[in-house]
Amino acid sequence: MEIHAPQGPVHGFKDFLIHIAIVTLGILIAFGLEGLRETIHNRHLVRETRESMHEEMTANLEHVQLECGHVTRYSTALKEASEAMPALAQRSQAEFGARLRADYNPGYILVANAWETALSTGVLAHMPTLEVAAYAYAAQGVRKYNTVQDTTRPADTRVKAFAAAHATLTPSDLQQETELLLIFTSTESDLSYMCPQVTADIERAVRASAP
Repeated sequence: MEIHAPQGPVHGFKDFLIHIAIVTLGILIAFGLEGLRETIHNRHLVRETRESMHEEMTANLEHVQLECGHVTRYSTALKEASEAMPALAQRSQAEFGARLRADYNPGYILVANAWETALSTGVLAHMPTLEVAAYAYAAQGVRKYNTVQDTTRPADTRVKAFAAAHATLTPSDLQQETELLLIFTSTESDLSYMCPQVTADIERAVRASAP
């Protein structure tokens, strides 16, 4: 911003005051226009962020509802398999492997990209505190859920691969397979436990970002 004094010589104190008043008025107008431009820019960022957050969290909500349905069924099936495991595996490893493959969790990926973008732009400072809190809880829930979900995939793969690779079991094999199944069952149970909370957090973010 550049301020230029009015052209022409100053004659007396009255002219000096007029010059000062004009310069001051120019500065105030310039600051006012700059502030207005900044306000318009911030409002645009807030609107874009809110729209992005709503779109992303609405998709997350749809996915987490499907995910939690799978997780609940799968977790129950794994607990039943764990209880039947020693006798069933010893009687028929093929039947045990088929039981493991009977149900599965496709593992929908939840995202928090809009939140990360909002953090990097500083737009959150221009949004209501309760709205920002809703987004923060949802993003934190998504990250935690994804972290636990990442541990279930290798556990799933290991126990199913082990069952497929061993047509018969030695006592040592049976112990190892039992341990793998318990680890997998535990991680899937963690997802089942987390599902209601992450769903509630995402629902709150959807409401906070609604037009």
